[in-house]
Amino acid sequence: MPDLVEAYKEVMSHWPSGVSIITSVFEGRRYGMTVSAFTSVSLHPAMICICVDKKAQMCELLQKSQQFAVNILDKTQVELAKTFANHKLDMPERFAHAEFDMTETQSPVLVNCLAWLDCALHSFHDTGDHVIYVAEVQKAKTLEQKEPVIYYRRGWYQVSEL
Repeated sequence: MPDLVEAYKEVMSHWPSGVSIITSVFEGRRYGMTVSAFTSVSLHPAMICICVDKKAQMCELLQKSQQFAVNILDKTQVELAKTFANHKLDMPERFAHAEFDMTETQSPVLVNCLAWLDCALHSFHDTGDHVIYVAEVQKAKTLEQKEPVIYYRRGWYQVSEL
C-alpha cells in the first residue's frame, strides 16, 4: 500500500487547485487553516464543500461553530497561505499575519483576498482520513480583479507562470 499512497500523492500533485483559507470563530476564538480541497457543489441553493484532515484542529471546530468563511487567496498571499498551513503555529500567531474583518455571521474574512464566501454548515461526511463539509453560502463577495494563487506539483504559482 505505501507504493499506492506515494503514486496517488504524485498523481494528485498534477491536479492544480486554487488556494483558500478557511476561517471560523468558536467561543470567541478565531480559527483558520489553508485549504485547497474546496469546490462548488450546487447553484440552487448555492453550496460548496471543503475537505479537512481529521487531525486538523479545524475539523472538530467546524462541527461546533456551524459557520465558516472561505477566503480565496490572490497571488500576493502565498506566504499567508504557508502561515495558515503551518500546523506548528497556534491560531493567534496565524491571525497576526493579516488583517481580517468580520462578516454578519461573525466569520473572519481577509481584508485583501481575491474573494470570500460566508457559509453555514449544512452537513458533514466522515470519509477516510478527512471529513467532507458541505455548506450553504450565506453571502459572497469579490473584492478586486486580481490573479489567484495556484497550488500545483507541491509548489505555489501565479496563473501567468503556468
